[in-house]
Amino acid sequence: MLVELGAIPLLIELFQDGHCYKHSVSVVRKSDAVPVLVELLRDGNGEVRGKVSGAIAQLSYNEADRAALADSGEVPILIELLYELEELKDNAAEILVNLAEDPCSIIQYLKQLMFLHS
Repeated sequence: MLVELGAIPLLIELFQDGHCYKHSVSVVRKSDAVPVLVELLRDGNGEVRGKVSGAIAQLSYNEADRAALADSGEVPILIELLYELEELKDNAAEILVNLAEDPCSIIQYLKQLMFLHS
């Protein structure tokens, strides 16, 4: 739905620049945009992945969004991004550090890592 409405580029720009952050987070959470952002992170081109990883990094500062991100299956993707271009490395590291603040997120990491290596 967000893609069809053309909302993704606007959301990315909003989070990348940090404008209206407090108000936009609840919109993202309610819209189920996290799976869309994770999909773009997985399959987008370099520029899109850079902007999306920046947006996800902003989301990762919010506790409720960290839970949604941890559940999204993005941890393996973030680990892969640690071996990519500098911007992607920086954003991935920032997200992983923020996600690690929540014990529930750490459990999700471990489950995702187990799945990767099974």
